[in-house]
Amino acid sequence: MIVKQEPLLKDEEEKIVFRNTNNNNKKNNFNFSVVLTVILTAFVFYAFGDTMYKFYLGFKYYDLRLENKESLVDNEDIKEEEIPLNSALLASVYNKINLDNCSNDISLLKRFYSYSLNNIELTQEEKITLIFNKIIGDECINNLIVPVDEFNSVAFDIFNVLDFASLHNMLQIVNINYNNLNVTYDNTQNAFVVNQSMCNTCDDNFVAKKIVKATTKGDELYIYEKYGYFLFVQDNSYNIYGDFMHEQLLGNYTDLTGNKEYTDYDNLKTYKWTYKKGTDDNYYFVSVIQI
Repeated sequence: MIVKQEPLLKDEEEKIVFRNTNNNNKKNNFNFSVVLTVILTAFVFYAFGDTMYKFYLGFKYYDLRLENKESLVDNEDIKEEEIPLNSALLASVYNKINLDNCSNDISLLKRFYSYSLNNIELTQEEKITLIFNKIIGDECINNLIVPVDEFNSVAFDIFNVLDFASLHNMLQIVNINYNNLNVTYDNTQNAFVVNQSMCNTCDDNFVAKKIVKATTKGDELYIYEKYGYFLFVQDNSYNIYGDFMHEQLLGNYTDLTGNKEYTDYDNLKTYKWTYKKGTDDNYYFVSVIQI
C-alpha cells in the first residue's frame, strides 16, 4: 500500500489582517472637537460679555464723567477775583471767629496761628470754645445764660452744622471746662450756664493783624491776613514772631509810644483763611493756613 506523503511546504495564500482604527480615530477626533468648541464658545461669550459690560458702564456713568469733566474745566476757567476790603460781606465773614478775647484765645491762637498746627481739623472742644467766644464777645461774664437755640444758631453761622448741641451730645454735660470757660447745662431752662474762671488775662504780649487782600473763586472766599505775635522782652522791647508758637522769629520791635501799635505789616506772616458758600449763599469756615 502506497501512502501519499504531503509536501513539507505548502503554497497557501498569505492573508494580512489589518486592525480597524477608523472608529477610534473618529471617536478621538470627536472628543477633541467638542472640547475645542466648548473652549472657543466660552471665550467668545466671555469676550462678548466683557465688551457689553464695559458698554453698559460707559452708558451708565456717561453723565457723571461728563459732569466731572465739565466741573474740572469750569474750575480751571474760574478766576480768583479780588473784592473790596471794606465790603460788608468780608466784615461779616471775618468776624465770625473771635480770637481777640483775652480770656479764651490762648489755646485757639496756637491752633489758628502756628506754622505746624493750623491745617489740622478743629476738635469738638475747640469748635465749642469758638461758638461761646462769638456769643460772649470781649466781656467778662458770670452766670451767663445761653439758650440752646442761640448756641445752635451761632454754631450754624460759623460751621454750617444744624443742631450742633445735640450732635455733639452737649445736652448731657454736667460740668465741663472749655479753655477758660466753665459750662453746665440747665435742663429746666434748656440753656447753658457759662462762667469764666478768670477775666482780663491779657498780658504784656500783643498781636498785630490786618486783612491785606480778599478774593472769591467759585463758591469759596479767601481772606489774606498779615499776622504777628509780639512777645514782651523787657521795658518796651518785643520779639516779633510770625506765629503764636514762637517758631518763626521775624525781628524786634520797640514800642516808643506804649500803645502797642505796629504798622509795618509787610514784615509779618501771611495767613490764608478759606470759607465755602453753603446752599443758603452764606460763607462758612473751612481752614486757615500760613502761606
